[in-house]
Amino acid sequence: MNDYLKLAALCKSVEDLVDNEPKSRSEISEWYKKAEQTKDLIAVIERSVEVPHFLRHYLDDADIRIRDPRYRAAQIEGVLQFLKEHGVKKDVGN
Repeated sequence: MNDYLKLAALCKSVEDLVDNEPKSRSEISEWYKKAEQTKDLIAVIERSVEVPHFLRHYLDDADIRIRDPRYRAAQIEGVLQFLKEHGVKKDVGN
């Protein structure tokens, strides 16, 4: 798999997580299971594709985002910017 395809797979995985952000504590466990799959993907591709550190925080912080709306907004904004920079056009709330 070339670097473009690796990055595209990462963006798709992250986009799916953003689309399914947990809205309550009861949804966190399932979301974290999906986030683990994204972490596994990162582990495979990070040797050849630069993965920003904040993305790892996003994958680990769903519980904090539930409790802190400002933190949630800041993290989601960063992730959406990452997606936009890599060709995924996405608006907040989509």
